[in-house]
Amino acid sequence: MAEGEPDFGTAISCVGDIASDGRMVTGFAVVGEAIARRWSTPRGRLIAYPNYGFDLTQYVNADMSARDIASLRAAAAAEAEKEETVEKCSVSAELDTLTGILTLTAKVDTTEGPFTLVVAASDVTLDLLSITAGA
Repeated sequence: MAEGEPDFGTAISCVGDIASDGRMVTGFAVVGEAIARRWSTPRGRLIAYPNYGFDLTQYVNADMSARDIASLRAAAAAEAEKEETVEKCSVSAELDTLTGILTLTAKVDTTEGPFTLVVAASDVTLDLLSITAGA
């Protein structure tokens, strides 16, 4: 862990699948990847944790109204706030109707400070685009 980096422990990088190179993550990446896993797991998929998950890919290519997008933003923020180190999360969402890509930007306040998380969901995958310290 780098000097001054928040201490959320160390984990194997795992968004979608375990990193083939066994890469480890620390700091805000631990929390950001945990949120991304929540946002890519359908609720009920984990038998031992029936209330875990909010699958963003189900919204890709959907005909969504402004009210639907507001509801999605609130649900994604609520799911992120289930992580024990997350104190508050606010989410903005943009659905590109040409590409079908849903991009979420989350401002996350943790017990160790804020960071910004950006993910993009297609109809088959969720990609973690960036995790940036500060908000």
